[in-house]
Amino acid sequence: MWKGSEFGRWQRDEDRIAVARRMAWRDGRSTIHGLLQFRSASRRAGVADPEARTLEFCDRLIREGDRQVSLSARYFKVMLLREQGQPERAMAELEVLERCAPTVHTAEQLGSLWAADGDLERALHWYTCALTLECPADGAAQRDRRQAGRNRTAVRTQLGLPPDELDFLLFQEDIEAEAKCMREHPDTGAPVLTPYFPRSEVERAAAAEALPPGVDAELYYQRSEVLWQIAAETHGVWRRLLVPVRVEDHEIVQRLPSGPDDQPGTREYYLLDQAERVGVTHWPPHDPAPCWCMSGQPYACCCGRPRR
Repeated sequence: MWKGSEFGRWQRDEDRIAVARRMAWRDGRSTIHGLLQFRSASRRAGVADPEARTLEFCDRLIREGDRQVSLSARYFKVMLLREQGQPERAMAELEVLERCAPTVHTAEQLGSLWAADGDLERALHWYTCALTLECPADGAAQRDRRQAGRNRTAVRTQLGLPPDELDFLLFQEDIEAEAKCMREHPDTGAPVLTPYFPRSEVERAAAAEALPPGVDAELYYQRSEVLWQIAAETHGVWRRLLVPVRVEDHEIVQRLPSGPDDQPGTREYYLLDQAERVGVTHWPPHDPAPCWCMSGQPYACCCGRPRR
């Protein structure tokens, strides 16, 4: 017979797995998040061979999901097989994925995969595909397209190639988008002080349940990036000063009221003082700067890739 605390823990683990399943099925932009969370929740629940169980779930999504869910699940399967030291199987899945009619989202993912591998020519091919498949006017597909354009420009620079017509087109689109947002949100030009858990603290934050509901250490940085990208394009928060905090600091920040940064007792005053003591990280970093999450990878190949 289980004790109450053991049953409660088991129920929470099962709830996390169920939430992850729903997320993976919902749409192709949440599939990878859902699969990561499914694997993490399976590990936490003590499931026998969580990697194999995740691969089985991947295969079902590939077979039964809609187009973007299937593409995203196959992309995740490639990454998982690589992680497991199965390069031949991973390459076979990757070849299938590249033969599929890609979406803007998948083409951008493939470009980032090859860029991370150091194959800049293939990365350039897929970033270019992402720009020429279609031209969405707004929404998540447009964010994918703009990110692919920025990554493409960075790759061309690394290859020693001069800017071309697509580079200038995307540069102009970025300027117009930022100008439009600044007109709609004229008071949001200053950088926003934003607390975050650095890698040295994120596991401790997860153990203290200080991360957002349903988010673990694996997903924390991806989720933050997605929310900041959305805020940039919908609320004009184009720049942030990221302030590293400990769990204890986070608890204080959560309790403080918002107010002027020169008024003691406000959230902003506390964060500004923290920033002056420990330093800040600018968001978004300028390529080819390291990613703000301290993974050691370039921003464009890490959190800078859109996940929605």
